[in-house]
Amino acid sequence: MQRSVQRRLAPSTIDRLVADYQAGRSLSDLAAELGIHKRTAVADLQRQGISRRVNGPKVTRADVERAARRERSGESLVTVGAALGAHLATIRRELAKAGVAILGEAGRHPRPPASRSPPARSPSQAPV
Repeated sequence: MQRSVQRRLAPSTIDRLVADYQAGRSLSDLAAELGIHKRTAVADLQRQGISRRVNGPKVTRADVERAARRERSGESLVTVGAALGAHLATIRRELAKAGVAILGEAGRHPRPPASRSPPARSPSQAPV
């Protein structure tokens, strides 16, 4: 069984990690760039006295109200999400939390069922 190699960052690299993280870069991006695990990046930041950022809500209450209006007007949740800069799942979850009934499955309004009757034949196609 192969053991993973622990990699210690140089002090100058840790300084860059701290500066980039405080400038808004994500832990995942920084860890990938430095070739370390995300938990290692977190530990290095904590040793420097830097606390983790708390992610805020992806959509605001006003966004949820706009999404509900657009969904009721017939737009798909995919379209609504794209307009608000949020994923379909985020829009669906936030509308559900707000108690908004969503029509159709997968964020689409139900379509009328297709007609099952055979297509009409022209007189030239009539059986003989």
